Formats: sequence, C-alpha cells, structure tokens
Amino acid sequence: WDHLMSLEEARCRRYGHPATIIAIDLNGLKQVNAAHGQARGDDHLRKAAVALTLAVRRHDVLARVGDDEFGVLAVECDAGAGHSLMARLHHNLTEAGISAACGLAVRHPAFGLRAAWEEADAAMRDTKRRQESAPPTR
Repeated sequence: WDHLMSLEEARCRRYGHPATIIAIDLNGLKQVNAAHGQARGDDHLRKAAVALTLAVRRHDVLARVGDDEFGVLAVECDAGAGHSLMARLHHNLTEAGISAACGLAVRHPAFGLRAAWEEADAAMRDTKRRQESAPPTR
C-alpha cells in the first residue's frame, strides 16, 4: 500500500493527474469473530474483498490495510468519479450483506496522497461514529 501510494504520488506530481483515496472500515467483524469464530470472520473478510474488487476499476489499487480496514487508491480519479466509485463500493458491500463506513479524500497537489489518506481515514472514522450513534432502524 505505502509503496504503491509513493509510486502514484510521483506519477501525480509528474503528470498532474488527480487521484482519490477511499478508506473503508467493515462494521461488526469483531462481533462475527466473537460469536461465530475466526473462520467465519475470515469468510466475512473474503466476501468483503470480492465485493470491493468487483467495484474498483482495473487500474485502481485495493488493499487490506488493517484488521477490518481496506484502502482504495483510485488513480486518475477526480472528486466526482471518486464519489461514484464510493457509491459502487458501498452498494456492493450492502448487496453482500456487509455494513461498512467509508471516507473519501481527493489528492491536493500541495499536500499529496499521504495527506489524502489521513483525510479519508478521518472522514471514515467520522462516518463510523455517526453510524454507531444513530438510532436503530426498523
């Protein structure tokens, strides 16, 4: 992840391409592991990975960056296309029966992809806090 972000940052600087980062945190993985065992949690992760893979474009980078966290580096992707991609990611996860929080940030030329990753991660955590504090739906 870090290496590919560095390579893409260099490409963005050289050619002026936009890039978008999407941070994704799966909801409930710890509960799945606790209630049904680690093997079921692994199945949950594999199902999420398939759903995410089907949503990203061929040249995007999808990586598992933590226990229940994924990152998408969408190359040559501006804000509008990034929001469309995030909607596809969310739709595919929902269709697979997986709840997740997502956050998005577009690379700013003055700050780079590392700052965009931090911004997307903060946006995802804010979304997760809102989801956790929302009243249950019926």
